[in-house]
Amino acid sequence: MTAGFNCTWVKVGNQPATGTFCSDFDRGHAIPVHTDPVAFGESVCTTATSAGSFNAQLPTRAFFYGQDKNATFVWCSNTCASGCATSELQCAAVYKRQCNGPAPPPPPTPPQPGSIGPLVLVQQEPRGAACLDGTAPGYYAEKGVGANVTRWVVHAQGGGWCWNEEECLERSKINLGSSKHWQEATTCYGECDGILSKNCTLNPDFCTWGHVFIGYCDGSSFSGRVEGTHQGLYYRGRPNLDAVLDALIANESLATADAVIFTGGSAGGLTTYLQIDHVKSRLPDVKVVKGLGDAGWFLDALTWNGVNTSRAEFSYAYNMWNSSTGVNDACIAANPGDQAWRCIFAQYTYPHITTPTFIAEGAYDSWQMGNILYLPCHDCSGGKCTKTGGCPQGATANCCDNNTLTSAFLAYGVMMKETIRTAVNNKARSLAGAFVSGCIVHCQTIFNEGQDRWDAWKVGGRKPREVFHSWFFEDGGSTVAIDELVYPQNPSCPVWT
Repeated sequence: MTAGFNCTWVKVGNQPATGTFCSDFDRGHAIPVHTDPVAFGESVCTTATSAGSFNAQLPTRAFFYGQDKNATFVWCSNTCASGCATSELQCAAVYKRQCNGPAPPPPPTPPQPGSIGPLVLVQQEPRGAACLDGTAPGYYAEKGVGANVTRWVVHAQGGGWCWNEEECLERSKINLGSSKHWQEATTCYGECDGILSKNCTLNPDFCTWGHVFIGYCDGSSFSGRVEGTHQGLYYRGRPNLDAVLDALIANESLATADAVIFTGGSAGGLTTYLQIDHVKSRLPDVKVVKGLGDAGWFLDALTWNGVNTSRAEFSYAYNMWNSSTGVNDACIAANPGDQAWRCIFAQYTYPHITTPTFIAEGAYDSWQMGNILYLPCHDCSGGKCTKTGGCPQGATANCCDNNTLTSAFLAYGVMMKETIRTAVNNKARSLAGAFVSGCIVHCQTIFNEGQDRWDAWKVGGRKPREVFHSWFFEDGGSTVAIDELVYPQNPSCPVWT
């Protein structure tokens, strides 16, 4: 027992009922207690065993729920012979630790290379901020160093959306809908790389800037704003963003920064387009505020066989989220009434954005290939494909050996390039830039799908970070790189088969 703390374990219940499992206590998020007693200042297993009669029920496992001084301790025994999963452990008894003094806080975990931290959960009021399940949203931050201490890259996390009430309910049980189990530091999408990298060889322009990773738990690209709850869930995307900005202004002096890049990947890339003007309005005294939308240019397009699935999903969700006051105001004014759903798409929002914003996109966006175009495979080039996800009705056994699918794949790339080219050409050079590779790829400015593309592949001989450098710092170099090559002709693209 830790000196200065009078802690004991008190039994508060036996097995609640036959067939009640350990995982039932917290939706399966049980945390094994390790033999090292340092974290809680005492040997939990020894104390619990001596308090009960479960010694003979071997093998046994113990689980904690919560890390405060009154954490709940569940003593479980296996009901199977070996290799039991958590859901197969029946609960034998429940203990609570009661202490007369405050439990010592766990030591902070220093951020590791490729990570950002610590986690800051924000004040929920007065904004009414909340994840889908009602928990507090938050962010991870590390200050810049040297001359860049007043410059920030602020990244909005991606992770898709929940299109309907059933999907949002399921999402509320995981980290994309709840902050309950967020870690003290984040590794972003596997590694905080790309524009968030601290490696000055791979990211020479922004490696010493301050880095922020905004956690995503509203399912609406920070656009929802429902008063109260809807079927028990909180749709508070825009209030969440405002609460995070409030905290960054208070904690990191963001309002007096020299420069802020507001960026995001995937659903976070869409967040950039929807929210960049609002972010700029919250930082009126910051000298430079610019946006970088990565893999957020989700097209309003038909599936390969002519069904408008994407529009139906986005338009229903737009109304469910009540996003009309959480997206670009000028876009809403230009698309009144039953056309307001258009403002959840980047291609319709971008013409109304007044803050300089750079577009990073793959012409054959890997997520859109399967979830908007609904191709049953990645690579239809050459009429061959071995990575299938089930053939559409009426297709041949080798579903990609099909001119219709191949044509749909190539046409999607043309549409992606043309919508972005038109958007950029209709704005001044200082307001719009783009890097559009002819690759099957999703994010390109941060580690994603097992690769860092920021310092890797090229369009016209230039990497994503080099084109963005010319645009952001206005050095006179080319600020638009749209690949003229058809997949898989760009040799720097990986080939998916």
